[in-house]
Amino acid sequence: MRQEKTFLLKLWTDSADHVLWRASLENVMTKDKAYFASLQSLFEDLAALTASFHQEMEDMKVSENHD
Repeated sequence: MRQEKTFLLKLWTDSADHVLWRASLENVMTKDKAYFASLQSLFEDLAALTASFHQEMEDMKVSENHD
């Protein structure tokens, strides 16, 4: 079963030398928005999101097998 989440990613820099990038990630369905002070924190959050999506799918499979 395919699971899909849709997000709007915005990237920008506040510094003149464009070294420090900022980001926001918005869930287009719920309009929940998260802001990130660095790309590293964005990547960490994306890793956590995909892990939770994977766990949701596994939980759904277990639930379907018990019905």
